[in-house]
Amino acid sequence: LRVDLTIENQAELGKVDWSRPVFVVGNHNSFADIPIVFLAIQKTVGFVAKKSLSRIPFLNFWMHKIGCVLVNREKGGAAKAVRKAIAERGKSVRIFIFPEGTRSKTGALGVFKSGVFRFACENDAILLPLVIKGSGPVWERRKDSGRCKVDVKVLAPIDVMECRKENEKFDPKVNLLPMVHRLME
Repeated sequence: LRVDLTIENQAELGKVDWSRPVFVVGNHNSFADIPIVFLAIQKTVGFVAKKSLSRIPFLNFWMHKIGCVLVNREKGGAAKAVRKAIAERGKSVRIFIFPEGTRSKTGALGVFKSGVFRFACENDAILLPLVIKGSGPVWERRKDSGRCKVDVKVLAPIDVMECRKENEKFDPKVNLLPMVHRLME
C-alpha cells in the first residue's frame, strides 16, 4: 500500500467487548481505507459494500470470505441486508461502515446519515469510531504518489446499550449521531 501507518489510542481497542455486536465507524477517503482499518484494529471485519464490486472475481471471493454485506445501492435495501447478516452471524457480528456522507476528497467530514447508528441501537452494540487521515493519496491519487503518511485515531468505544439505559427517550439520530460526529471532527 505504500503506507507509513501511525495508530493513535490503540489501547482503546482493549475496552471493546468483541463478544457483542461491534460496528466500526470511520470517515471515508479512499478504497485503501479498508485494509488500513484492518491494520489499525488488528481484526478482520466485514464491511458494507456495493454489490457491483462483486463483479470483480478476486474481490468478490475475499469480500465473501471476510463477511462483507453486499448491497444494491440503486435499489435500496441496505438496512434489510445488514439486518439479515446480523441475524445470521449472531451476537458477535463485526461490521465496518463508512456512514453515508463521509466520503471526501478533501478529508473534510461530511454530514452523516443515521443508518449505522440505528443498527447499533437495534443490536445493543458497541460503536467504535475511527478517524482516518491521509489515505486519499494511497489509492485515489496513487499515480503521482510515493509513500503516504496515514494516521488512524481509535476513539473510545461507545456502549450503545448503556447509553440507552441512561436515557429513556434515546434516539440514535438525535443523541448518538451528533456526538460521534463531534468526536470524529
